[in-house]
Amino acid sequence: MYRNPLVAVTLNYNNYNYLNRDFKAFRHCNYLLNVTHVPLTMQHLTLPLELVEVQRNPLFLPHDPCHCTIMADEFRYILYSLDTYHYSLFKENQI
Repeated sequence: MYRNPLVAVTLNYNNYNYLNRDFKAFRHCNYLLNVTHVPLTMQHLTLPLELVEVQRNPLFLPHDPCHCTIMADEFRYILYSLDTYHYSLFKENQI
């Protein structure tokens, strides 16, 4: 049996296959074969992620204390892991 080391099963409980009923069974010679459709993902996407809330603080300009700069992006939360290159941004109403 060929196994791809980069792919992992997302749901690791056996009842999922029977509750979901997304498999086909057929007979070949003396064997009963089951072809099961199981959700897969990349191995590095199964790592636990950290949720960080972004708080924007005004950055005052050194030459003019009357003006300040605030980050203009709309996101409020970042979901990331140090072990992956992937991250997700969320707004206030998306959590």
